[in-house]
Parts: sequence; structure tokens; C-alpha cells
Amino acid sequence: MDDFVSYDEKNAQLAGKQSRKILKEGDKVRAKIISVSFREQSKLGLTMRQPLLGNIKWLTEEPKKYKVEKKKDKKKKRKKNA
Repeated sequence: MDDFVSYDEKNAQLAGKQSRKILKEGDKVRAKIISVSFREQSKLGLTMRQPLLGNIKWLTEEPKKYKVEKKKDKKKKRKKNA
């Protein structure tokens, strides 16, 4: 989600401030690896702030929205170049 996210320790979940989207333990997600560290503890840095990333359940809704936004962006570029 492209949103400010806070951790709700009581419910063990991540919540988006504006989008109200919630990630709970056990949710299946799609993420992009942005960093890897092999020091004392191995760590992966992940992001889900790009289109078509996040909770798998959200992805059934996102492609339609993403396609519409993509078309609008193409039209804006055409107008600028004309």
C-alpha cells in the first residue's frame, strides 16, 4: 500500500492510515526485495509501495484500477508531446 503504515501490537497487524488496508500475520503478500544483509542476522528489506504489490486479496481489485491509471497517464503524455 502506498500509505503511512503503523503497527498495531495489540492485534498484531499493520494498518494503512488513509487506505485503511490491513495486513495480518499469515496474509499472503507480493513484495519487492530492496535490500539484503548477511551480517550477524540475515535480513531482507521489502517494499509493497508499488502497483500490484501487497496483500494477494488486494491484487484482484488493483489491476482494474492500475489499468485505468495507466491509460490516463498515456493520454497526459500524448497531450504534452503534441
